[in-house]
Amino acid sequence: MRTHILAALALMVPACAGEISSTGGGGDDGAAVCGNGQVEAGEQCDDGNAIAGDGCSATCQTEVATPALAMTVDKPTITTELMTSNAITVTLTGTGGFAGDVNLTAAVMDGANAPITDWTTTFDHATVTVPSNGTATAVLTLMIPSENKALLGNVQISASTSVSGVTVAPKTSAVTAANQVSFLIGFDANVGCVYPTGLNSTNPVKITVGSKVRFVNMAQTANTAIAIHSNAAGPSEGICHEAQPNTNGCPNGDTAGPATINPNEAYEQTATAAGAPFSWYCHSPGIDLGNGDPFIQVVN
Repeated sequence: MRTHILAALALMVPACAGEISSTGGGGDDGAAVCGNGQVEAGEQCDDGNAIAGDGCSATCQTEVATPALAMTVDKPTITTELMTSNAITVTLTGTGGFAGDVNLTAAVMDGANAPITDWTTTFDHATVTVPSNGTATAVLTLMIPSENKALLGNVQISASTSVSGVTVAPKTSAVTAANQVSFLIGFDANVGCVYPTGLNSTNPVKITVGSKVRFVNMAQTANTAIAIHSNAAGPSEGICHEAQPNTNGCPNGDTAGPATINPNEAYEQTATAAGAPFSWYCHSPGIDLGNGDPFIQVVN
């Protein structure tokens, strides 16, 4: 009897071992498993997932992919000031086999959704070509003038394409501009102060009454202090400088900045009254450009 039992156990072991080591496809019952990356009985495809819309459905049946296009911006918010140029990179990404030309437009609106026409926008490419399932970029430049026409705005960017059925959600960059204009003054050991270019009596920078004017020392050499003076007669032209406290009607004392400014410091004054254009210059260490000095005009 004992012999018969051992013989029966010996016959059962190979069968169990065969079941344990089985490496066949499908589930435990032999049915196809969608999403395992193997095309099995009843499946037309298997791309390793069970997600629809990518050419292989959630049940592993071949489907026609739906072209789509998404748009993003690298700067959803911008903090800047007046008289600045601000770049926004727009990225377009196609999926589902999308490929084609995309037309870009932009508008700048205030909080009441009215146009801010004095803020201007320009694309380096108003039409970009997106490759199949690829990406393409364009750069939008926002120009904010020196005059205070607005300090808060929304740059609204829209995209359109002729590919049937494809729509793109617009994007917005919210812009906050400080009510100030900064003049950046460099330094060259062989020349002295390096002025901004393109400013003269026929092309003055227009500053609105109430805006702050900042002269910033951009010298890279330590202990390179500079002094900024203006040829304004006094407050009637809207700007005083550090040499004029209690003179020609300018306020007594100078709380806006030191007589000389070190690197990365700024001399600041707030424009108080509209008047005729006047020049400003680097009094120390020079160079005084004379009639070619950069010009400012305060306006209402």
